[in-house]
Amino acid sequence: MNWKAVSISLGLVLAVNVCADPTREGILGFADNLFQQGEYSRAITEYSRFLFLYPQDERSDRVRYSTAMAFCWLGDADRAEELLRSLAGPQEKTEARCSYLLALGELYYATSRFQEATGCLAECSFNNGFMTEVEEEKARVLLALSYLRIGDDDMAAQTLISDVDRGKKDAVLQLTRNPVRSKSPAVAAVLSAVMPGAGQFYGGRRRDAAVSLFVNALCLSGVFAALNSDEPVAAAALAGIELTFYTGNIYNAANVVRKENLRSVVNRFRDVEFRVGVFSEWATQGAVRGSYVGIGQKF
Repeated sequence: MNWKAVSISLGLVLAVNVCADPTREGILGFADNLFQQGEYSRAITEYSRFLFLYPQDERSDRVRYSTAMAFCWLGDADRAEELLRSLAGPQEKTEARCSYLLALGELYYATSRFQEATGCLAECSFNNGFMTEVEEEKARVLLALSYLRIGDDDMAAQTLISDVDRGKKDAVLQLTRNPVRSKSPAVAAVLSAVMPGAGQFYGGRRRDAAVSLFVNALCLSGVFAALNSDEPVAAAALAGIELTFYTGNIYNAANVVRKENLRSVVNRFRDVEFRVGVFSEWATQGAVRGSYVGIGQKF
């Protein structure tokens, strides 16, 4: 018997069985199908099963990346960040690592961690051929927006010098050419100190202004009515209540203006963010909470 031929045949059979492992392929295929169907929690379970059973599989990094994206869709930014940071750790720059850095930078941007976003995006933006032109453009636009978020207009402009669609470049840079005009919280506070409600009116909250004026006027009229009725105790109590409302009115006026200023900035950036169209679907649909991208911040 030719034992050498038998050994070779047996080796080929084993190799085919390993390569065509129905359990391995079935788990991964099922997980990918769940992800595509939007069943992200179940997809994560199957991805975790695959990684537990086949930790040395050459596709393990891709599976971990898919798991991170599923966490993004579920709004679990912390778990997504943990996985992406492990994938994009300090190692030799490759196509895969640049993709992980880009995803991590986008996650940081979506959760308003703009300083950290600049670090990731700057590392992968000028990649010397490690990303496609679309990914390169996305990284540069996100990097420029991140620089604008932290107030570095010059770096934003330098980032967009080349290799970026002109329309997207103009949309981003218009944020520096036409800055949002902010109102002064101090002016609002002074106005409400002079006349309750005036600061709220200055900040664009007419209903709040009317309520503040009415409540303070009502309390003040109660104080004078108590004094005219020779009821000093009641007058003192009403004066204390009025002082509380009056002080709160001043603080509220300043706070209203601060929020309106932030709302203006957020809306201005959101408009540009949608126009440039470089964000992933999970970001634009508001999957990750706390994001400026596609998510209405509550005021």
